[in-house]
Amino acid sequence: MRSLTRPLLAAIAASLFLAIPIGALEVPPPPTQWYTDQAGLLRAPEAAALNEKLRAFEQQSGAQFIIYVFRSLEGESVEDFTIRCAERWKVGNAKYDNGLILFVFVEERKVRIEVGYGLEGTITDAFSSRVIREQIAPRFRQGDYAGGLNAAADAIIARITSKEAPVEPVRGREGLAKPGCQQILFLLIVIAILVFVASAVTGSRPGCGGCIWPMFFWPGG
Repeated sequence: MRSLTRPLLAAIAASLFLAIPIGALEVPPPPTQWYTDQAGLLRAPEAAALNEKLRAFEQQSGAQFIIYVFRSLEGESVEDFTIRCAERWKVGNAKYDNGLILFVFVEERKVRIEVGYGLEGTITDAFSSRVIREQIAPRFRQGDYAGGLNAAADAIIARITSKEAPVEPVRGREGLAKPGCQQILFLLIVIAILVFVASAVTGSRPGCGGCIWPMFFWPGG
């Protein structure tokens, strides 16, 4: 019986091993350009122009927007693979997480947009779907890949530019109108001293002299 058990276990192990996908699509290193094309989807001048557009947008806005074209998913789940890419590449400013990646998989005819948390309020899932459906899909069906990617890039750039307010530098509370408050407080103290000195000289009782005290609470709220 022992001699039958070992071959059976070996067969089960081999079947499980074969069921696991070998050679899962490997996440490439972080791209060095804003437009990366592994499938030769665009001609060289078109790719260079799109790359320059994305580079200029990053310089202007501070948000990083890249496009990456793959030939095939090789059986991978598009959601799992694009998320793995986004986690490894860490596109965008680390502090504001304002990166955006537009993925294209040529053989599967799939497009997906991954957005960092800092842009989720602007580039929503509904907006991303609309860009793919209205800007990319019709042009890709006609073979106008450069037109589709540029139209998508223009729509996304316009959305971010019009919706994202510039981040202002954080200022400490100590720097907010401190000199003005000190001058007003000093002036009020001087006036109070003069009032009491005048009352002492004239011998009058400070009846409405107390009316000046509420003014001390005005500058600080």
